[in-house]
Amino acid sequence: MKIVIILLLALLLASGCIESPEDISIEIDTPANVRQNEEFEIKVTLKNTGNTAQKLANIDIGESYLAGIVILSSTPKYTTTSLGAGK
Repeated sequence: MKIVIILLLALLLASGCIESPEDISIEIDTPANVRQNEEFEIKVTLKNTGNTAQKLANIDIGESYLAGIVILSSTPKYTTTSLGAGK
């Protein structure tokens, strides 16, 4: 269910329904199906497609989209101010 939501957000972003920064491409790679309690990986790749440097300050995913998901690790390490570590 969560993967479907993430893929839907990626589709909306790609189709222009959600405003995205200029000169940034976003690729999200996820497994097609995941069983309950099965660990899985979501790979998000952001690329600067422009000619000037840009600063990525953060990637914000609403808490409601992460309900029921535990982040075990990320590269680079993630930080959060509203949730406890690993939530």
